[in-house]
This record gives sequence, structure tokens and C-alpha cells, in this order.
Amino acid sequence: LDSDRKAKIKPIAFFTAIMLCIVVALMPWLGTAACMVLASVLMPPLWGERRWKAIIAFAVIFPGIVALLFTQVLKVYFEPGIWEKLF
Repeated sequence: LDSDRKAKIKPIAFFTAIMLCIVVALMPWLGTAACMVLASVLMPPLWGERRWKAIIAFAVIFPGIVALLFTQVLKVYFEPGIWEKLF
């Protein structure tokens, strides 16, 4: 158990946590769906992904599926943010 604790936390974990804190802080203003897309666009390059076609596909498909699942199946309300005035 102690041998696992000797390994230092990699810097990417701190960068990921900071980025996610910023995205969560923007959520009341941007809205839940926009923040899901933002996180889906920012995290893959942070973790080393360089294929932009795959990142864009992921950033559109994954938040879309999550939003449909939560809003239609689970009936969870998503904070609309700045999009509330548009729709």
C-alpha cells in the first residue's frame, strides 16, 4: 500500500483538475450543454490527442448522447446559460 503512495501525481492530473474547475465555473453563464462541448474539445488535446477530426466528432457526438440521455430519458434539467434567450 505504501509503495503506491510514493509515486508522485503526474502534472497532467493538476492541469485536468484546473481545466475542469474553470469549465464548471463557466457553467452558470455558458450552460450545461455548452460546457460539455467545451470540456470535450479541450480535454483530448490536453491528454495528447492530435487528430482534430476525431476530437470534433467526439465533441459533437458524446455531449449530444449525454444530453439526450439525461434530458429525455432521465428528465434532468440542464442549465441553459446564455442560450436561454436564443431558444
